[in-house]
Amino acid sequence: MLLSLEKYFILESNIKTVEDFSLGKKEKADYDVDARGELYENSDDQNKYRVVISITFGRKKGTKKNSVPYTGFVKLAGFINVDENVPDEKREKFLMVNGLSLLYGSAREHVAAVTSRGPWEMFFLPMVSFRQDEATVDEELTEPNT
Repeated sequence: MLLSLEKYFILESNIKTVEDFSLGKKEKADYDVDARGELYENSDDQNKYRVVISITFGRKKGTKKNSVPYTGFVKLAGFINVDENVPDEKREKFLMVNGLSLLYGSAREHVAAVTSRGPWEMFFLPMVSFRQDEATVDEELTEPNT
């Protein structure tokens, strides 16, 4: 296994209910999600890292004030081990893509659990990709077979 998550924990969580949430029957909540990551190498072991993800979610700019049921901020940290066979020049990208993806999945579950106790329907953070070449990947997946 090239990467393993040793443990993770929630550093900060602030999820708010929008009490006057209101959408028409044909309208859909439209969220902005901003996810940012940080990577820290263990000074004692070059195969151990700490990855931190900060996620902010809320209504998209330009939409009405009460158009989403929840807003919030979640920050998680994870301790990750990387196989020594992962080349040094590829480690940062490998860790940022895969480490952030692991933590984002945990954040999605946390937000869903908290909002399941709210007055509105349970909210899941939308899926995101941490690949920098996402547009290329998307194009490859949608190209017709010839």
